[in-house]
Amino acid sequence: MTAATAYSELNKKMPQLASYLGGFLIGIFLTFIILRATNFEKLFHQGKVFEIRLAYVLVSLIGGHLIGRIMYFIVDLFSTIH
Repeated sequence: MTAATAYSELNKKMPQLASYLGGFLIGIFLTFIILRATNFEKLFHQGKVFEIRLAYVLVSLIGGHLIGRIMYFIVDLFSTIH
């Protein structure tokens, strides 16, 4: 594969990649807000601050990834329909 064809292929996927990034960032934000509203920290023992913060980060990243993949799928679905 030459550099020109690789660039062309990447250029075709740019809207999908941008939608994934946008969905990922929005998903992290929304997941974190939802976790804060649900008293997620009550699942842990008292005083386990590091574990609670780590769980917030991991669950927010997973939620962000899922929302990003959904956004990627939707944009990819509509971009393949001519």
